[in-house]
Amino acid sequence: MPYYAPLANNLLEIGGIEETAVILAESNRLELIKSLNFPERDAASILDADFDAIFQKTADFERCLDDQVWVIRGRKGTGKSTLYTLFTQHRENAEKRSRGRLDNVKILSGHGNSSTFRPTADIFSDIQKKLSGNNTDWLSLWRAYAVIRIYQSYEPFIEILKKAKLKSLISRLTYNFDPKNNEQWNSTHTTKLLEFATDSILNGYCRDAMTQLNLYLKEHNQKIWLLYDDLDQDIQENSPWQQEALGGLMRLVYDANNQNFYQIRFKIFLREDIWSNLVFTNKSHFGDERTLNLQWGKRDFFRLAYRLAIGGSTQFKTFANRVLPLADNELDESDEETLRQALSPLWGLRQRKSQNAYVAQWVYSSLTDSSGNTYPRSLTILLRKAREVELEQKQGKNAPSDHLLRWNSLTDGLDAASIERCDAIRNEYPDLSEFFNNISTLKSLFKEDVLKEIWQKTIANNQPPMPFEAFVKRLKDIGLLESKKYNAKYDYAIAKLYIHGFVTRIAGQRK
Repeated sequence: MPYYAPLANNLLEIGGIEETAVILAESNRLELIKSLNFPERDAASILDADFDAIFQKTADFERCLDDQVWVIRGRKGTGKSTLYTLFTQHRENAEKRSRGRLDNVKILSGHGNSSTFRPTADIFSDIQKKLSGNNTDWLSLWRAYAVIRIYQSYEPFIEILKKAKLKSLISRLTYNFDPKNNEQWNSTHTTKLLEFATDSILNGYCRDAMTQLNLYLKEHNQKIWLLYDDLDQDIQENSPWQQEALGGLMRLVYDANNQNFYQIRFKIFLREDIWSNLVFTNKSHFGDERTLNLQWGKRDFFRLAYRLAIGGSTQFKTFANRVLPLADNELDESDEETLRQALSPLWGLRQRKSQNAYVAQWVYSSLTDSSGNTYPRSLTILLRKAREVELEQKQGKNAPSDHLLRWNSLTDGLDAASIERCDAIRNEYPDLSEFFNNISTLKSLFKEDVLKEIWQKTIANNQPPMPFEAFVKRLKDIGLLESKKYNAKYDYAIAKLYIHGFVTRIAGQRK
């Protein structure tokens, strides 16, 4: 069998391509391309009806549902906000994908864009000044804020507080934070939140409220999840107090677990680089079992590409199903080879110039950085641009007979995706802006002394100064740079995803 399997697979591929060509010949290729639709959407604007088309449940999804996972981290663009939005705003869709694991779980937003009623960046900055002046810990602030969010979203909470005879807390919550009369966060809310955190008696009441809530939930076999997103935007990045603020939230999570508040769980969505640099007491207890690093595997990525293609066009879905019909449950179980075949009507199976290379593999590796992170939004941008370029080309004899998007359309799409990703990391890492402005002087492959030269021009004199070793590590951590350990000619390479966006020359080619 090992001798015949490759031959059998090759024959199946050839047969599939021939069958696709026959079906495409019976269709209007131009109309099929026009019907493709790959709209850009941010997580906040996703509608319930859209989730089936654009949401791909990755291998990490099941771990997101584990109580013991407290921090869900990942690079910007890996889907953190989409998961937050799914859980907090699209309950029915979340339940459908969770196979009963959300039964008896009430999911609330602890902080994020699911509500306009929340403190934002300038408000948190004011809060920090007041906390510092009162010598108050951020843990107390986050606990008080959690009590307010629970009061606004969980109806039984007020009765729990009444039973616990926490009258002073009840009156302040009812008067200042009634959800029916408060749609936007204002200065009064900031003042009252700070009062909850800084007044020792009210702070104690907040602690008691959490204790009573946990007991109630345990008696009724229920759980509450508090989800936190947008902390990279609302807690001022690189500020002297960012560590203290986020560390206080992490310590609240740890403190709740230590007090056996097993019915109240926190899930914090945080950018990977912020998490890596975060220092707080007991971070060692946030090991692999407590944190989840979101990453897109190859099969997850192929499934998303297929869903984007058929979800945006009923005409293409009909065409694709004639070639290789895949039901939803079959798609989630399909192996890599089947997924490549399913995507071949969209962009072909193998590269023409290299018959041993699959187009799907090229798309995946081209949109993956040197840290192994792949970005769903980059795929959408690539496909949108490829469709646009394809419609500008002639549809005559030179058009492919067995797929829609030509190779040059895909490479132009990669250029567009690369530019978007380069803009994204420019915004994410402003401290490296001078380096990004000069990166075009590099080639895609280079020696260490070339990198040292650009480091000395752009980074070495920063305050505080960044040593060369730290500089290299930073570029590797953000997925821009990779070492060429076994290459005698070059020491480093720029990840393919960032080459075109930074106008970096390909080694061995003219600019």
